[in-house]
Amino acid sequence: DHRVEAGEVLEPIYAARRDWKALVRVLQLRLEATDQPPRRLQLTRRIARLHEETLEDLDGAFTWYGRLFREAPEDRSIREQLGRLANILGAHQRMADLFEGFLKEVFDETPGSIEVLRTLAAIYDGRLGDVDRAKASYLRLLKHDPGDQLAFQLLESSLTRAGRFADLDLVYREVADDTADE
Repeated sequence: DHRVEAGEVLEPIYAARRDWKALVRVLQLRLEATDQPPRRLQLTRRIARLHEETLEDLDGAFTWYGRLFREAPEDRSIREQLGRLANILGAHQRMADLFEGFLKEVFDETPGSIEVLRTLAAIYDGRLGDVDRAKASYLRLLKHDPGDQLAFQLLESSLTRAGRFADLDLVYREVADDTADE
């Protein structure tokens, strides 16, 4: 594609001129033209950093770090960047939506997806005050690992703070039934 070749020639010129918006457009063209995962990660990370550090566009940076998360969900540093930006922007619902979308597509519960689920539960519980979604996330953690004491304690705390004692009673009964079955 001639546009990609032109972009490769123009990239150092735009960088030297400090024409950051044009540089981002060139990098986007290059990103669209490649299907190589390492190259996609490199370009997406560079675009995200340009939005944040050079253009001072935190919303754009959050969007691009979200795309980067979709490319490499197991990368903790990307999730930390998203969390940091969500705190600055008050974008916890956007982060929760991003993580929910990822988890709906995940069939195998990998260590990375479990970390995403744990973070999602914390967002719903601590940032958004969504007890039902926090409960669903904590229960999914417990389904994966019934011995996850931290998930159980956080679920118990969440339901207690919300005064959801009937739900808490059901959780206690389920745990007792699961223990009796073993």
